[in-house]
Amino acid sequence: MILTPNIIAHATIWLVRIVATAGILPQIFLNYKVKSTNDLSNTYILIYLFGNIVQLVYIFCLDLPIAYKIMNPISFLLVIVLAFQAIFYNKNKSKNIHRLITLLCVSLFIIFLLIIVAINFPTSTGHVAGWISVVIWTIYQLPQIFKIYSRKSVAGFSFATISFAGFQNIIGLTATLALGVPLQSILVALRGIIFFAIFCLQFWIYRKKTNAALANYYSMANNFTFTWYIFKKKADHI
Repeated sequence: MILTPNIIAHATIWLVRIVATAGILPQIFLNYKVKSTNDLSNTYILIYLFGNIVQLVYIFCLDLPIAYKIMNPISFLLVIVLAFQAIFYNKNKSKNIHRLITLLCVSLFIIFLLIIVAINFPTSTGHVAGWISVVIWTIYQLPQIFKIYSRKSVAGFSFATISFAGFQNIIGLTATLALGVPLQSILVALRGIIFFAIFCLQFWIYRKKTNAALANYYSMANNFTFTWYIFKKKADHI
């Protein structure tokens, strides 16, 4: 079997889509471990969900490579799991069912409308959905960036997920250029690389500050323990 540029490009697309899908799992596992999504922006999760819906329309209407058609629906299901976690781990349990039903109804309604339009105007719908995807993927991580900045902390946000996304976009940009995939995909990959750099910077800055704060906390705790020990010793001698 001769490895032509086209075969290599398609294999790379498979790698990119697998990495993109696998990259969602660390955040799901982290949420499960801490039983909370308080450190994730709900707006980020919501835009992430609707971005996947629109991207599926883009992929199937413009008949993108099979790797997209298989892996992106799996990614969509994993993002639904993230949305469910955000609802389930919410402290206000009484509103969970209502939020879940609302989220499902809105998602199904949007999917229904997009399918109707796509059946009648597949190519036009695909291109429009592609540009909408560019806008969504350009802004969807901004709420999380602002939340990290406001809290001055990256706790609860998986660096593994960000690393997967960064690797995916770097390799994806190369593959999309080689395959001649529509411009929308190229712009999305470029955006992903820029946001990966921003998240890395936030992890470097705020992880360092968080460690310093924790060290200070433990130092204060140790001083309190030592002071209490001396006080108790003196009290025993009285």
